[in-house]
Amino acid sequence: MEIVPLGDSALIVRVRERFEDAPEETLNEVLQMFQQLRSAAIPGVTEVAPAYTTVAVFCDPMQAAKARGQSDRAFDWLNERVQRVIAATSDRGVPGFPFLTGLPKVLATPRRTTPRKEIPSGSVGIGGAQTGIYPLRSPGGWNLIGRTPLRLFDPQQDPPTLLRAGDRVRFRAITREEFSSLKQ
Repeated sequence: MEIVPLGDSALIVRVRERFEDAPEETLNEVLQMFQQLRSAAIPGVTEVAPAYTTVAVFCDPMQAAKARGQSDRAFDWLNERVQRVIAATSDRGVPGFPFLTGLPKVLATPRRTTPRKEIPSGSVGIGGAQTGIYPLRSPGGWNLIGRTPLRLFDPQQDPPTLLRAGDRVRFRAITREEFSSLKQ
């Protein structure tokens, strides 16, 4: 991916060079990047807008400078924040998306033939013989079986992901009241 300035108050994230080469894949990648940049809640960002092969990130330079704590280089700071979101996406697909093994064979379910355009964050799904949790609102093709109130990805935290490789996860049913009280 490439990031280029668009004037003094926006960045363009080029997801793909050409839409025609792989329109469906390009659309999915653009929508995924759009959702991830929007969900990242970068201070100073006023709007995130998807297009055919790009996602525009518009900002208020004064708000970005305030969030940075200095008035100089606020645009560079914004660029670095966007790069962090892209890096997290490149490293793990949807940032913090845990691919979980150990699903009983009887529960294995193939992915949907047509992915959903938007799945709520915290949704738990089955894709083949794996279980996964969508940490951000994003497109996806897994069959949904539940939802967690826990926030799995937060770019403001260090580390930004709640789970790490090797962690054990156990699912249990909770009431709506518990869900509301645990939602961060």
